[in-house]
Amino acid sequence: MRTSTPAFFAMLTVAAVAAVVAAVTLGSGTVGPRDVIALAQGTADETARQVILELRLPRVLAAF
Repeated sequence: MRTSTPAFFAMLTVAAVAAVVAAVTLGSGTVGPRDVIALAQGTADETARQVILELRLPRVLAAF
């Protein structure tokens, strides 16, 4: 069975977004999903902001 091209790209987009979210929120440090949500809302503490914006996010974006 063949999947139509728009549906295929939609599935790839969903998978890519899920991979980015998982890579940014999961890690060995104490920064988790709640800290990522707090950063998006502008209420994250300085440590979480540094870990997410200076370590995790650049690595995720470089992987893409």
